[in-house]
Amino acid sequence: AHFIRDLVSQELDLSAILEVYTEAKGYPPYHPAMMTALLLYSYCQGLYSSRRIAQACIERVDCMAVTALNQPDFRTVSDFRKRHLEALEGFVRAGVAAVPAAGLAR
Repeated sequence: AHFIRDLVSQELDLSAILEVYTEAKGYPPYHPAMMTALLLYSYCQGLYSSRRIAQACIERVDCMAVTALNQPDFRTVSDFRKRHLEALEGFVRAGVAAVPAAGLAR
């Protein structure tokens, strides 16, 4: 969980995602870095369903660590994924490439 969170906060260029969130209308969104980390971590854990990811944020300590105890609902997870699918695909490739450099692969 910490590897993914650190990868998102220190290594990945989130500018493509962050530039979408410029208006102050409506309820403040969950931070895009947290949502990105949640999706990448969930994919690594074999969780692909938005409902299962949202449920994991309530039930699983590892997901709570990634989200800092935030609990986005399944619509939020699904909408974020749809909105940023292209950028997320690039982040998955970057994350896979970072695993050997971090000494996490045999």
